[in-house]
Amino acid sequence: AFAMLGLASIYYVQILYFVPVIWVLMATNIMNGCARIYVASLLGLLVPYWFAAGYYAFTDQLSLFDDHFAALLCLDSQSVWLDVPLAQILTIAFVALLAIVGMINFRLNNYRDKIRTRMLFDFFSVMIVFTLIFMVFQPTNMHFLLAILIVSASPLIGHFISLTNSLVTNLVFCLMLVATLALTVCNVWIRF
Repeated sequence: AFAMLGLASIYYVQILYFVPVIWVLMATNIMNGCARIYVASLLGLLVPYWFAAGYYAFTDQLSLFDDHFAALLCLDSQSVWLDVPLAQILTIAFVALLAIVGMINFRLNNYRDKIRTRMLFDFFSVMIVFTLIFMVFQPTNMHFLLAILIVSASPLIGHFISLTNSLVTNLVFCLMLVATLALTVCNVWIRF
């Protein structure tokens, strides 16, 4: 998993901000926070960079690593939000709303789930909150952060859809379905 994060960080270096959060969540929620795990995760993160360093050394372009990691120190101006298309803002708001509904439903009904399921869903909840906070400070990286938000929110939304069965939740499901189809059509015709 950390080798995949390392590979993703070659393309999108800001994903490295998620690594400390994942380490803390692994120790607290997944209960596997030993030194061996952290060393293995560091090795996994470094594997893609070993290959990239070999390539850059061969082509005599090692200075590209400085530019690559310098992007970690750059924060976007909040005026960038003015350039974000309305369709993208609606999509982010909709996924965030679904994620919040899923988190609230999980908090209200988590006593029905197994302990392992609760630990994983707490992991997803923290990743959602961290991703939403990160979206505020990095609006130019919305494409990547929206993907992370969707992946983190999907289990909670699925939990809400599959384990609730009342008139209100059935109406909410129908509204979610209609809104999802409308946003899909909107996003197909309006490119980000």
